[in-house]
Amino acid sequence: MIAFLIPLAALAEDNPWVPAFSAFGGVLTQKVDATATSNATGRQAQGDVEMTYPLVGFSAELMTPHLPVPGLPALFLHGDVALSFSSAYYPATEGSPGNPGFYEVAVDVGYPPEQFKPQDLNGTGTQVGAEPESLEISAGVGIAFEMKLWDRTLRLRPSFEYRREQISYEFVLSNGVTYNPPICGATPDESLFLNGCGLASLSAGAKKTFHSIGPGFEVEMDTARTGPLMLSLYVSAQAYRVLGSRNATIEMSGAYDPPPPEGSPANGTINATATIEHEPWNYRGLVGLRFRWLPE
Repeated sequence: MIAFLIPLAALAEDNPWVPAFSAFGGVLTQKVDATATSNATGRQAQGDVEMTYPLVGFSAELMTPHLPVPGLPALFLHGDVALSFSSAYYPATEGSPGNPGFYEVAVDVGYPPEQFKPQDLNGTGTQVGAEPESLEISAGVGIAFEMKLWDRTLRLRPSFEYRREQISYEFVLSNGVTYNPPICGATPDESLFLNGCGLASLSAGAKKTFHSIGPGFEVEMDTARTGPLMLSLYVSAQAYRVLGSRNATIEMSGAYDPPPPEGSPANGTINATATIEHEPWNYRGLVGLRFRWLPE
């Protein structure tokens, strides 16, 4: 390491270290799969979604003097903080989960309540949601190759990148079950409730941190000078491979209200599991403005 830094120090007299600060905006995309099962509905919610959302951030960078090798490249190191603007995405949905409502029946005297299946209740089903947290952190190291193009200084900058993010998950389930006899309902004004059914609405959440690494590439062009600052525009792209486990699991349990009467064959307990899996790769593209400290 010392042998490497000595020639850099010698070069710094006419070829200085260059600190820089930049602001950027861009978009990130990643795919998520989810599956949800329970002993309540007897049905499976399964699917996937491409989470694509914008972000803005700031970056600090330090570039070394040009190295005494062919092409005179320079090394650089950067660290970034970004805020993403994402809503929740729902990779798996079955039915219309919400607040399960009693089935409405007629109030006319002598009119028999209609029989129905539990899935006919309004607001029943299962849903799995995923939402990226606002803050993400990234960093990278790379090498910059400088050239002239149309009287402008252009830099090509391949790099090795790191990214950290957190994802929040939500699992909701609402269902109704018929007891004995298999009827359930309420009058439209809810003045009379009929026996024979139980309702349940469950929810649970989880949060997981992901670390990713991968290649990056940037094209930067100097555009104008303001005093000791050189302003440059850049575009970049990164591909990140998720490290470690890409899965998250949420388990929850609950009971119907009211519980089944004694002697009923209905199961009054609900057990449900949601499994979320992220695809191995996610991708980010940025456009930014960099302020390089480069006195004349």
